[in-house]
Amino acid sequence: MIADRDRIARSHERLKGRQPQLTARRQAELVRMHGISDYTITEQVGPFSVGRAMVYRVLNRVHDQPKSHPEG
Repeated sequence: MIADRDRIARSHERLKGRQPQLTARRQAELVRMHGISDYTITEQVGPFSVGRAMVYRVLNRVHDQPKSHPEG
């Protein structure tokens, strides 16, 4: 029964999985707040309604991204 329901939902593109806790815009705001250095991790948790682990995950994800440097 459940498998049938999931199969039908996938065919209609309604089964998308879990939505992200933070949108790209909110992640950018969190990174900006961290860059200012006036905010601690625990102070960043409140306005975004996420846990400290999520804040660290977002910051690590941004930190691990390769920087684009213009060559020349």
